[in-house]
Amino acid sequence: MKYYKKIDVDWTSIQQEIAQWATTELIDQMVQRSLNAGAFQGGDLDQVLSQIPSLLDLFAHYELTPYSASMFVIPNETYDVIHVDNSNKIGRMVLPVHNCSVGLTKFFKHVGASQVDLVTQTNGKKAWYFDAAECEQVDSVLIDRPTFIRILEPHVVDCQGLFPRLTLLIDFEEKFNDYLEELIES
Repeated sequence: MKYYKKIDVDWTSIQQEIAQWATTELIDQMVQRSLNAGAFQGGDLDQVLSQIPSLLDLFAHYELTPYSASMFVIPNETYDVIHVDNSNKIGRMVLPVHNCSVGLTKFFKHVGASQVDLVTQTNGKKAWYFDAAECEQVDSVLIDRPTFIRILEPHVVDCQGLFPRLTLLIDFEEKFNDYLEELIES
């Protein structure tokens, strides 16, 4: 099984638009919000697309329709839980925004006997949490360009000490699950 697929298109314009959008003020606001409400922050897809219009070209290239845009903000080392997203979608696109040059998204298989816990996070989102002692790392990826990742497999972000780390998460409609499966495996 492949756990991710880096996108092999020129994304220079997207990088420039993200840099203009992700001002120091926006990053500071996101970090403060994450300290109270958790790492996953829902966003307004239309607002994101108005600030980063080149994303539409990327979606058109892959014939995908975006469903939602969110930020994933890791303010410090306390956000390091191996988890599986509580979702009916197999994957999402992750784009680097801030401090993504060394951190890895690590993927695992659960090798233990204990049951995993469905946890409601402070922001109301749910995720399945795993005991790290019962997990074996099977892969990892540096999010240095737009990348499709699996979210229904145990994973965690290891920031390698570089905080805060922000990524933009793009979800697609469930009807694209089979297509994303093929895309990731190709």
